[in-house]
Amino acid sequence: MTKAEPGTSHIPNSWSPDGEILLFESRKAATATLIALTLRDKTATPFGSVQNSRGAIDAAFSPDGRWVVYTSYENNRDDVFVQPFPSTGAKFEIPRLRGPHAPVWSRDGKELFYASGPRQFAVLTIGLPGFTAGNPVSVFMGANNNAPQVQRVYDIMPDGKHILTFLDPGDPSSPETLQINVTLNWFEDLKRRVPTR
Repeated sequence: MTKAEPGTSHIPNSWSPDGEILLFESRKAATATLIALTLRDKTATPFGSVQNSRGAIDAAFSPDGRWVVYTSYENNRDDVFVQPFPSTGAKFEIPRLRGPHAPVWSRDGKELFYASGPRQFAVLTIGLPGFTAGNPVSVFMGANNNAPQVQRVYDIMPDGKHILTFLDPGDPSSPETLQINVTLNWFEDLKRRVPTR
């Protein structure tokens, strides 16, 4: 579908909910640029001047297709940002995120999940239709989630109550046999830690 120039690789990130647009990283050496490919007319254009000079962008469309979350190295650190789609020039920084990140939306678009550190996940509540972000809450610790230089290796299941990930065979604490870990009932733990109003 895309043809990379010599020395450049194309890495798919996210489909728009209507299946019409693919966000992908065009990576050359250490720098990745986020590109939006429109399938209807087969045009590829940079999205919102998004670049990351130190690893994966890990962009993801929100379920309604109106927002894009991504990781970028700015101000001498990796941070997570959200921009409207199509890009308007507005950019919102997700506060208090440090670590590998690899953000992903919940299926209803009301939460963002991310890798908050080795073997750690967290979630924060998103306020829409504008954009506001709450404080992150740790929701799961266990299986490997991500390393700073690789793509996201986990996802939120459609029911919004399970995280699917895999163990890293290079991790000395991982068993020799690869396995899929499914965390059950973490949503109840989250509700206990963050009571609803």
